[in-house]
Amino acid sequence: MARQSVTDDSSDRPGRAVLLVCLATLCFVAMAVCVKALSASLGVVEIIWGRYFFHLAITALLFPAILRTFASTPRRDLQIVRSVLVLGATAFAFTALKYIPLATMTAIGFVGPIIVVTLAALVLKEQVPPSRWFAVVLGFAGVLIILRPGVDTHWAMWLPILMATCYACYQIMTRVLRGMASPQVTLFYSALVGTIVTTGLLPWHWQTPGVTEWAMMIASGVFGGGGHLALIKAYEWAPASVAAPFVYSELILSLIHISEPT
Repeated sequence: MARQSVTDDSSDRPGRAVLLVCLATLCFVAMAVCVKALSASLGVVEIIWGRYFFHLAITALLFPAILRTFASTPRRDLQIVRSVLVLGATAFAFTALKYIPLATMTAIGFVGPIIVVTLAALVLKEQVPPSRWFAVVLGFAGVLIILRPGVDTHWAMWLPILMATCYACYQIMTRVLRGMASPQVTLFYSALVGTIVTTGLLPWHWQTPGVTEWAMMIASGVFGGGGHLALIKAYEWAPASVAAPFVYSELILSLIHISEPT
């Protein structure tokens, strides 16, 4: 099947890609703040459902043409695999937020860029300069300091590592899929798979939300969808090994919200 043409968008533009990665991290921190607040009263499955359902609804409203074309997009198998990976990352992250502070989860999750850069070199055959390896190794050292291997830590402290692994593979898949479909179609698949899976589980986990909780679930869908759209575009415009290290900007943003209790 012929690839959909997105030639103008898929050429490398590293400067714009870096800005989009920073915008994506801002959206993800805002989403995490909503999730952290929701976790005090709602279960993880319901929170994940709200995040993906409203992401799906908003994407369909903004880009209605997707409803006619998403089923015929090339490499639907890769779209589904990518969507399952991001759903796994979401599940691990939201579960972790129920038990540990946002800044701690974000900091541990920074093992992700190391995985991305490694996979970019091995799978995508990208050329990674020594300076970029040095940056991600420093990040990994910071993760080890936080985790303190050998010291008794809460079991949830390991969930961000699983999140980072899924998220890193998702980022590589995003780079692989560039040029095969529009960013809007890729964004729609992410929301569709997450909504279908969590809707099937929802009857066993439903608690009726209040007005504030509904508002925060809608906000989590807006921020989550916006962040993923920015990230999809970023990985169209720059190699994965270039864009990935800039997710470290998320640590600064999450530390601004460090006033939450531990």
